[in-house]
Amino acid sequence: MMSGDHNNNAGCANHETMKEELAKYDYIRFTWTDLNGMCRHKLIPARNAYKLIKSGVGIFAGILSCGPLTEEYLPPMIVEMNFPNAFLQPMEGTLHPLPWASSKYKMAQVLCEVFWKDGTPQEANPRTAARRQLKRLQEQGYSLMSAFEAEFIVIDAESRKPAFPTSDYCATLSFCPYEELFMQADEQLFEAGVDLECIHAEHCPGQFETVLRPSHGIQAADQAFVLKHALKEIMGTKGLQANYMAKLFPDHAGSGTHFNFSLWHTESKENVFYNESGQNKLSDIAQHWIAGLTTHAPALTAIFNPSVNCYRRLHEPWAPDYNDWGIDDRMASFRIKNYSPSATYFENRMPSGLSNPYLVLAATVAAGLDGVTRKLEMPEPGRQDVQRLPDTLAEALDALEQDTIITEAIGSQLVDWFIGCKREVDLKVLAKSNPKVEDDALHEEFDEYARLL
Repeated sequence: MMSGDHNNNAGCANHETMKEELAKYDYIRFTWTDLNGMCRHKLIPARNAYKLIKSGVGIFAGILSCGPLTEEYLPPMIVEMNFPNAFLQPMEGTLHPLPWASSKYKMAQVLCEVFWKDGTPQEANPRTAARRQLKRLQEQGYSLMSAFEAEFIVIDAESRKPAFPTSDYCATLSFCPYEELFMQADEQLFEAGVDLECIHAEHCPGQFETVLRPSHGIQAADQAFVLKHALKEIMGTKGLQANYMAKLFPDHAGSGTHFNFSLWHTESKENVFYNESGQNKLSDIAQHWIAGLTTHAPALTAIFNPSVNCYRRLHEPWAPDYNDWGIDDRMASFRIKNYSPSATYFENRMPSGLSNPYLVLAATVAAGLDGVTRKLEMPEPGRQDVQRLPDTLAEALDALEQDTIITEAIGSQLVDWFIGCKREVDLKVLAKSNPKVEDDALHEEFDEYARLL
């Protein structure tokens, strides 16, 4: 899966280049993600796809801000505009086959972003926000290499029982009944441009982890997005559910999504984070980047943990608790690995299984770049004299709203829509589905919510 340009609508698909590719398929999914990380699409017969790629596909302009079950949250600007249409525009280099989607028809998928009628991108697009941050790096001569490792729990769709009953980290006997299913999935995913480095059983009953190969630019988030929803589809055909809820079982470990990344000079091809003579072999840029992450961690918590359920995972064993960092510290929110010049990278451990990979990438870069730009001073490693991360989604949203630097960097429209959706849907609609809890209490969302995300 090739990455597109980092300019605004410069990343839109090249029509002539794509025309020949479209002819190979029967149907095309025009797919996009909303602010929740929800995968949505319109199915287009391939015979009509070329025309629609050129013109765009009409869609409700407020689609990005809907809740995961399309619960209604309407940004004020959408109401003032009398609920207009916007347009899905396929993005350059994202057309790929969907071998798992049908055994009868040849299907493909193209990743889209939402554009206003005048041709400008909606600022609230998660993928647009990620491309914008990558463009900022590019302008300073840097390239981001990154990869996601995501935990999820496989359960029987009817009985709700986990795939294996105990905490069997890397246990062969727990993994092998599902090994062929994962091998088939890997074969199909690789055809779609998703490159898995490894898959293994994790610590919680029924829990697995997929680790992607590192890639440059927007590819990392594209692959994480496609992988997650492909596994949901593939598991669904076998009577199983791939569940990414942050905390599915109260008495066991939750599911996180760790974001690993490093910064590279586009010309010298050297790892910007590494310095043989620096403190902990970290460059000044790496130290400023750590400072940026820790400075903005309270606000980032909302983006990395966007559901009420996520706060049942935080502050638990094996999950982030404090706004801290450390060298190869598995308990820290930001784990720094400094193994060698080519293997010095950061592991952002804060995101939950319900996080949106595009927003994780965008917010991580925005925070790090602020540290570099302002030359912020890196705090001491460890958990002494550091603040505790927000305990609830409501608290985290307040921190995000108050962080004007992050808001400006990733876009005020995106932040406003994100906060509005979370307050009106996650803190009200979802809480009302369970009358035993308060609006901002910690509770497990209903099954349909988990199935979709």
